[in-house]
Amino acid sequence: MPDKFPLEYKIFLTGPFNTGMKFDYSQLSVTYEQTRKKLLKEIKKHNVEDCRFYIKKFKDSPEKLQQWLDSDLGGKQQSKKLIFSETQGQTHRDSSIISALFDCEIKPEHESFGEIKKYFAEIPLINKLKIQFHETGIGVFSATIDIKLKEFPPLENNVYKIFTKILRDSFILSASLQDKIKNVEKTVNQAAKNISQDEEKTDNIIDIDRIYPNESYGNPLWGHAVAIMQHDYEGNLPFGENTKDLLYVSHPDGLIDMNNLSAGFVHIGWGISLAVNILPNEILALQSTMEQLEFYWRSAQILNDLIMKYLEKYSQVKKFSLKKIKQSLNEIEKLTIESELFYSYHMDYLKMLSPLSHFFYQETAKSWRINQMLEYFDSKRDALSKLHEQGEARIKENIESKRDKMSNRLNVLLSILALLTLFSWATDSLGFLDATLSLLPSLKNYLIGGKFFVIVSTPLIVVGIFYLFFKLTRSMKEIEE
Repeated sequence: MPDKFPLEYKIFLTGPFNTGMKFDYSQLSVTYEQTRKKLLKEIKKHNVEDCRFYIKKFKDSPEKLQQWLDSDLGGKQQSKKLIFSETQGQTHRDSSIISALFDCEIKPEHESFGEIKKYFAEIPLINKLKIQFHETGIGVFSATIDIKLKEFPPLENNVYKIFTKILRDSFILSASLQDKIKNVEKTVNQAAKNISQDEEKTDNIIDIDRIYPNESYGNPLWGHAVAIMQHDYEGNLPFGENTKDLLYVSHPDGLIDMNNLSAGFVHIGWGISLAVNILPNEILALQSTMEQLEFYWRSAQILNDLIMKYLEKYSQVKKFSLKKIKQSLNEIEKLTIESELFYSYHMDYLKMLSPLSHFFYQETAKSWRINQMLEYFDSKRDALSKLHEQGEARIKENIESKRDKMSNRLNVLLSILALLTLFSWATDSLGFLDATLSLLPSLKNYLIGGKFFVIVSTPLIVVGIFYLFFKLTRSMKEIEE
């Protein structure tokens, strides 16, 4: 059986890493092109050996790239002259904010490679390493590796799966690969800080540092290997029943062909995948889609972990101080806005995919449970909305409580003032009547009656004042309600 398997094929390797490049997600929605221009111009001030930075849509056209850098964003005539070198996935945003390409020679340096070295006719190398940066603090690396074997690893006891896993990890854990990613990440990160230092700072809610404080920048988080082969076969599966022994099947429908819109076979599994007899343009479409899927899987993971942290943080929102509640509500609202923007750009990307790429994406999203992860996020966001409502209710309750206390204090103050005024009036009146009585004794009967009126009417007026304040307070509350 092993002699029927190809000894020469390719491995497409890709995976995500964390980057410190941060821009305000909502502000970037209106300053996207300006920010990218500033970033690329700032990066060009730094020299990274054997590395070229580029904007994806101008990757194969340096002239168009320079024209774009020199153009006035407000000039409609100039913008019409710009021609995108790629149309797939093009919206008003590119698939990454900026990219880098290394000409290099990276070997599988990890010690575990020694376990599989015997199978190779030539030691595999990465000659070109592509690195993409996204504005949410996520980067994606990718490379294509030529494989030349002396013998094909046995399929029994998962030997081939272990072989591919060791090969994948030997590159991912290679010091040369990690150093290059870290070097580029450091340059891009510093350039982003330089162009942002004069601009208004806004804290991002979707911030990897606050979600994973112990994760470093530039280290690959994981990797995915796609074996791309040419092989003549009959039937639905390229290697018959042995096909399942070449990859980790994770699709809910089992080992299906995800490439039923064209010739050849594709199945995206978990960590290891297989593509057989697909055309060169289909290989490019598959690779591009896989890069985006790594970004979206990591994004979905971040969104779920982030919102879980906020659910834990705000679960006792009723016990928060008023200041902390207001801060919490602002954070929840900003998280909602940023996540809606993410969904919007995600949908824009999907709309522009070719039918084949869209099919790759949809089937891989099922295999990797991306849609489920986004559904989990939505359900958690609903729970967070309820906490938001509780926070608003607590603020309203606090305001009403303060209003009642203020109203009561005002009533007491006005009552005291009224009493003081009333007693002052009564005292003055009694004094006036006594003075008049001493001067005009003949009016004694009238003056005594006046004193009696003052003494009796004073407490009645006091009761009337309190009753009036009570009625006014109740009327004000009824009007407000």
